[in-house]
Amino acid sequence: MASARHCIATLLCLLAATTVAADDFTIGVVSPQKGPYAVLGTQIDAGAGIGAALHGNRVVRVPDGCEAADGAEIARQLIEAKAQVATGFLCTESLEAALPALKEAGIPAIALGVRSDILMEDALKNGWPLFRLGPSQAAEVQKLASVIGTVWSAEPFALVDDGAIGNHDLVERLRVALEESGVKPVLMDTLRPGQDQQLTLVRHLSSAGVLRVFVAADRDDIAVLARDLIEQAAPISVLAGSTIETTPEAIPLPAGVQGLVVKDPAQDPANADLVKDMRVKGVEPEGYVLPALAAQIVADQALAAAGSEGKPLIEVLTGRAFDTPVGPVRFTDRHELTENPFVIQQWNGKAFVAPPAQ
Repeated sequence: MASARHCIATLLCLLAATTVAADDFTIGVVSPQKGPYAVLGTQIDAGAGIGAALHGNRVVRVPDGCEAADGAEIARQLIEAKAQVATGFLCTESLEAALPALKEAGIPAIALGVRSDILMEDALKNGWPLFRLGPSQAAEVQKLASVIGTVWSAEPFALVDDGAIGNHDLVERLRVALEESGVKPVLMDTLRPGQDQQLTLVRHLSSAGVLRVFVAADRDDIAVLARDLIEQAAPISVLAGSTIETTPEAIPLPAGVQGLVVKDPAQDPANADLVKDMRVKGVEPEGYVLPALAAQIVADQALAAAGSEGKPLIEVLTGRAFDTPVGPVRFTDRHELTENPFVIQQWNGKAFVAPPAQ
């Protein structure tokens, strides 16, 4: 693994001085260029650009407006450009609308940020060529149920959500998974979002004797609750869902809050040379940069193998291991990652790090 990543870093060092042998594949990159997700689109474009340059491939950049109405145009541009694989995709609505046409054109989509379980179920049912290079909603429930069902099983705990459809659904699915294993919360409650204090919820948790609470809500609301628990000297530890990864806004997150996150590949020692060289070239390996690079590597290796072995691209993508900066990538026959990418980490005031041993 380390040697392959060192090879990537070495190639980056040589790009300015030498011509990389071209694989000559055409790979689409679908990313938001405007609106609230534009910064993430910039990250995807940066990682994809590095990956394409490493392999001598052509990148076709297609803007994603993140609306269902954009799907047909996304597919049209990819097909017109003769893209062989499409990567990127942060938005469920536009991806879902594009997939039928991508199926007809034989263009697999490697999605980085779409977590919808329903979309993947529809894709499998309809034969849409969707592969998910990132976590699913089911993966979040599985990881949380595993942690809460073991580490928390002997302690009184609560499950809290902010009433938003996605967060409420997560908590309900988590509750069912826990109860199937014989573990039940002592309290189910709702957090009122957008408040400058959460003292009522703090009292509810304290009165129920709760020692741990899982919260599915926006990061700022979690920060307010954690702050109030500390100020009220309530001995209750907080675990947040994957929403904790969203960009902080007005309320600092107190140190000690734990969250379900996708481990940052830039912190992996095996990527040290790669990260260093990217920074020298002015590319900060944050957010979707390294996952987008990984998607390019997967696409390139799969296309090369399909050509040399005379196999369908979908067959090559399914079940084969690809060595990438985000670790080994292997898709199941349901086009999901074989390894759950979620980990529990703890906020230290500046970043999420490995929590103390429990």
